[in-house]
Amino acid sequence: MNIFILDINQKKNIKYHCDKHVVKLILEAVQMLYCCWHVTQEGDEEWKRNAPEGYLKVTHKNHRINRWVRTNYASYDFTVSYAKELLSEYEYRYEKKHSYIRHVDWLSTNKPDKLDKANNLTLMPVAMPDQYKVDPIQTWDDIVASYRAYYIAEKLRFCTYRKGDWPSWLPSKPDPKKKEKEEKEEEEKKEEKKKVKKMVDKTITTTSSRGRKIQKVVQVEEEEEESDE
Repeated sequence: MNIFILDINQKKNIKYHCDKHVVKLILEAVQMLYCCWHVTQEGDEEWKRNAPEGYLKVTHKNHRINRWVRTNYASYDFTVSYAKELLSEYEYRYEKKHSYIRHVDWLSTNKPDKLDKANNLTLMPVAMPDQYKVDPIQTWDDIVASYRAYYIAEKLRFCTYRKGDWPSWLPSKPDPKKKEKEEKEEEEKKEEKKKVKKMVDKTITTTSSRGRKIQKVVQVEEEEEESDE
């Protein structure tokens, strides 16, 4: 569960999301928004009757970003904006509408009345291994730098961008054909090594022209054991 912040500008941020994340993170954003309702409106069943059919159940409610989403109206609205941009990008890349549009529409026009109504956006915690985090994180730029480092190190391998430009800050993805060629060459080298016969010392006995026996150690190819099959 995550919200990737790859640029401070929300539109650019979503453009930088790879195809896999454009699809996957719509679900996660909607899950966190519904989780906000479940937690803040606990005991109130009215909102469930008003929500679209198939509203999502509470999940990972103690996840650091899940907790941040329900900080106040500002963080809730930020997540709604994130989900809307993902839906728009999904429609652009895949030329069809995502089924979660109805959920995001409802979540954007309705807010939990028990949620803190403050509009000060606090820094979002980052969800990634510590080695990629800017330390300490003091600004949104630090958050962007952390998520870009995380993307480069662990997400590059599956990044694709249909109908979009490759992000300038993201290193070029290894050419799969080149990698395939290198792997093939490596296999060929291994096969060549297998063909090289192992040389072993062997003592041979011969006789000189005068009939004297002579023993000599020579290197010969190791004989393969014959199979009984």
